[in-house]
Amino acid sequence: MATEEKPTVFWDSCIFISWLSGEERVDNSETTGIEEMVFQIDHNKMNLILSTLSRSETLFPKGNEKAQERFLSMLKLSNVQEIEVTPLIAQQAHDIQVDLMSKGNTITAPDAIQLATAMYLEINRFFTFDGTGKKQKLLHLNGHEALGGLEIIRPQPSMYPLGF
Repeated sequence: MATEEKPTVFWDSCIFISWLSGEERVDNSETTGIEEMVFQIDHNKMNLILSTLSRSETLFPKGNEKAQERFLSMLKLSNVQEIEVTPLIAQQAHDIQVDLMSKGNTITAPDAIQLATAMYLEINRFFTFDGTGKKQKLLHLNGHEALGGLEIIRPQPSMYPLGF
């Protein structure tokens, strides 16, 4: 019997912040989507990739040590991989910013680093909430040619059915 490969996803820092803070999303299905992915990750049914940048972006105020412990515990899982920002990734982030700027789009250096990390590892799905408000940010770049067609989406339920 053939074994199916585990899905591999990339989380932007805002997904971690939402999950760890227990944020109530306007669209509750987004929270459900995160919870389903966390279940899959916890049960070694999904691989999670993140940039080391998420460590510094996922800061919690003193008194919220529980959230920090949950974050650090997740990093210890064998199916969670934290990727360092290398010179190659930093150069790709720069190139992304230049390419997007030439097409009338701008993104921050941290966002470019997150995207470059996902692209470097050839991840297919990049989860974020950046762009759900009034400002167009990462979500409007879904499938953009400058990003190699990377799928940039919000978490939704049943994208990865639990089924066990």
